[in-house]
Amino acid sequence: MRYQTELYVKKRKKNKWIALFIIILLLWGTAVITDYYITTYRNEKPIFTILDQRTTTDDTGSSKYIGLGYTVELEGNLDDNSTQVDSLDFYLFGMLLKHIDNE
Repeated sequence: MRYQTELYVKKRKKNKWIALFIIILLLWGTAVITDYYITTYRNEKPIFTILDQRTTTDDTGSSKYIGLGYTVELEGNLDDNSTQVDSLDFYLFGMLLKHIDNE
């Protein structure tokens, strides 16, 4: 009887880890899809990323945003008041997923 109880506990712990992994994967996917939609269709800055200070240029507002597994490179007039995007590159795991030229 004790052996069956130990197997049940191990199986239950395994199921909890699988559920946690699926939840984290769904949250990550939601962040990627949200940023993809916001940048490509609404021409706005991504929400779930951080700004890479090394590649930001002050004169044009072009910048690179880094997320978990994806990168967004925006070029254009990206002031606080204006969000005119001239060019956009969306990379997922280093592969170019979408390129937009609005020039």
